[in-house]
Amino acid sequence: MYDFEFPGQQADGMVAITIGDARERILVQPVTPPALQAARLRIEYPEYLQRPPQESEIRVGVTSILTGSKVSLGGTASRELANAELSHTLLPLVEGLSPQEDGAAVEQPDPFGVDVTVKGATMWSQPVAMTEQPGLLELHWTDKLGLRDEGGFRLRMEPVRDEPPTPYIQGSERQRILLEEETIEFEAISEDDFGVREIGIEWRGQFTKPTDETPANGELKLATGAADLMRLSSEVAFSPSTLGITPQKLTVRAYAEDYLPERGRVYSQPITLFILTRDEHATLLKNQFDRLIGELEDIAR
Repeated sequence: MYDFEFPGQQADGMVAITIGDARERILVQPVTPPALQAARLRIEYPEYLQRPPQESEIRVGVTSILTGSKVSLGGTASRELANAELSHTLLPLVEGLSPQEDGAAVEQPDPFGVDVTVKGATMWSQPVAMTEQPGLLELHWTDKLGLRDEGGFRLRMEPVRDEPPTPYIQGSERQRILLEEETIEFEAISEDDFGVREIGIEWRGQFTKPTDETPANGELKLATGAADLMRLSSEVAFSPSTLGITPQKLTVRAYAEDYLPERGRVYSQPITLFILTRDEHATLLKNQFDRLIGELEDIAR
């Protein structure tokens, strides 16, 4: 057996071999290593989110993954594949320190192998759990001709946490004065990174004068969201008399819940309602009117 080495070629050509009286011509067809035409990522979210798996094409080498998810890396090569392999490496939480900076040797993390299923030119890995540490996935493949990829494909995964929702009240001043039969209108809104489950309002009363009555205390569910709904809002027409609330000082807050178990409700900044009787309201208006008259008289003088 003889091995022959030729300079790199890009076009088909013929090689003529002469050994004594023997003559032979061999067709040479240059073949490039198998290239990755498309890389894809499949994410299985934690069960509490009640979301179906999500699959998307990857165009960059870094992505953010929710902690607790399971990730599968796949792709399509330019030719039919014989096999593929994937390694998963857990990276340190804090990087960038060299051995000279911290005075000790840097321990290199050990990768571990992940099974990859190959079908034709397509490959998919088994799911990998996303922990609170960054991870590095490195995919390599070999085609039916025995040619291996050039460099493979690397994907860095950054963990992200499920943050609390952000509820707020819009369309109302922070302090309002009204009669118990009046109605004020505002909007309760909440935003969340992985879906708003529910929004509503709560109110707590406080009497400013001694009384035997019990302060108001209640809540009202406004809307039900969904695991794929990042923003949920509802118009509110708040009428104290309709809700059985007597004149008192009332603190109203919007609340929101997301899908993370045991997190509970998250509250907005409150608005304060001073609910007055007709006599108190009349006295307030008279005082305001008297003050305006005094200011006009000062201006006239």
